[in-house]
Amino acid sequence: MNIPFPQYAIISLLMLCLTLQLETIAQTEKGATTKTNNNYAKFKSELEAEFGVETVSDLDDIPSNINRVFFKTELPDWIFELPKSNDSIVFVIGVSEPGMTKDTAYQLAVLRAKTMCAIITNSKMNGLSDYYISEKDLNNGDIISSVYREFNKIVCNISFNDADFTIVKDTFTINNEAIVLASLRLGNILSANKITVDCLAEVSSSHMKKNRKNSSTARTELMATEVTYSIPENSYFYYVVKRSNKQIKIISDFSGVSLPSNTDLMTYQSSEINKNIDKMTNVSCTLQHGLWHALSTVLLQTLVLEFQESDVAQSGLSEQHSTLSQNINRLHSKKEVSLRLKALQIQNNNLQLEVDFTKQD
Repeated sequence: MNIPFPQYAIISLLMLCLTLQLETIAQTEKGATTKTNNNYAKFKSELEAEFGVETVSDLDDIPSNINRVFFKTELPDWIFELPKSNDSIVFVIGVSEPGMTKDTAYQLAVLRAKTMCAIITNSKMNGLSDYYISEKDLNNGDIISSVYREFNKIVCNISFNDADFTIVKDTFTINNEAIVLASLRLGNILSANKITVDCLAEVSSSHMKKNRKNSSTARTELMATEVTYSIPENSYFYYVVKRSNKQIKIISDFSGVSLPSNTDLMTYQSSEINKNIDKMTNVSCTLQHGLWHALSTVLLQTLVLEFQESDVAQSGLSEQHSTLSQNINRLHSKKEVSLRLKALQIQNNNLQLEVDFTKQD
């Protein structure tokens, strides 16, 4: 059918207007996105410059290769309720990174189990925290800003006979994680066939409120070295978790080999509700980044929280002006802690622990 000229002209004009409108919208959205990115980059650089926060690389953009694993990983029952530890023997869990080959994953899981033995038997902790607040004249519309920063160092080491360390059970999950249940007998006289594990952990964070905006950065670092009587080269691992607000970056190294970052958000089957639910730690952690990430995070954070409840030395500084009040409080503390790992619980893809503190000096 032939369209009369006037109608054809009207249709062409409408199509042209629609095209111009779409181009305008696209340019507006692009401009808004660019402005938002510039504002974020400016705010982030000011935060790092003002508080000396180490730049966390690769956190500016949300990774495009993150996948969610839709199946749920089911873990064996022995992971959730450990055999009872006492003064003569302790039981721990060691876990590798996801996505590793079976043999290497097993070696890393065993080394991390030995590290867990060092952490729970005797952790020497030192902590320092600063709280700073600057309160300006509210009548003039000035804004209250505050900063809280803390740094905790945990040092631990243990020596034991090779024969006293035993792998009781092990499994290899569908995520290619090796998990071991290990036992260590304590108190035996050391022989020539001894193993020494040295461990250092650092837990730090910074929280700021400025211009009615809250921001936070955090860093958890755990490293351990194993020295054996029979192997000339020491085995070690290095594990770092960096957070910037809701974004996270994990760096993992096993004896000089960088382990690839996991790009899957993982999900685990919930366990039965622990009968001692009231004894579970107040700390929990998502399992999206794997069992080791959640286990190490909860354990170290539990140590830090228990540590912070101990007696601390406090020093302060305050200044008063007509329109400005400044206050700085510093807390520093030192403590030795020993605990026993009793049970793990998974609910809604979050991990909690049941622990028993046996020594606090």
